[in-house]
Amino acid sequence: MILRPLLGAADFELAASWLQLKENNQWLNFGTGQQSITPMLLRIMQQRDIHFLRLYAQHTADSAIGIVALQNVDRTLRTATLWGVAATSLSPPRLRARCGLAAADARIPGTGASFGEYLDR
Repeated sequence: MILRPLLGAADFELAASWLQLKENNQWLNFGTGQQSITPMLLRIMQQRDIHFLRLYAQHTADSAIGIVALQNVDRTLRTATLWGVAATSLSPPRLRARCGLAAADARIPGTGASFGEYLDR
C-alpha cells in the first residue's frame, strides 16, 4: 500500500466524488455540521495544518483506491480524528474506517509510518 498526496484536479474530483456519496458522508463532519464536500473544500483542507489527506493505492497500481485523513490535528496533545473511504471491487468506495481518535504512536497500516511522524511537523 502506498500513500500519496492529492496532487491534481483529477485527484480532488475523485476524492470528492467518493465523499459526496450519502452512504459515506452521513458519517463525516467537515466543520459546523457540514457533510457535503467539494473538490475546492478538499484543496483548502489540504492546505491547512490541521488536516492530513492522502490517497492510497496498491504498490502495483497508480490509480487510487481510497482516501485516508487525519482531521482536527492537535500537535500539542498529539491527537487527531482518523477517517477513510476505501473502494471495493463490487461497489463504489465506502467508508470502512470508523471515525476515532488517532494516537500519535499509532501506525498507518501497510506503510510502516506512524501518525506521530506527521504530528511532529
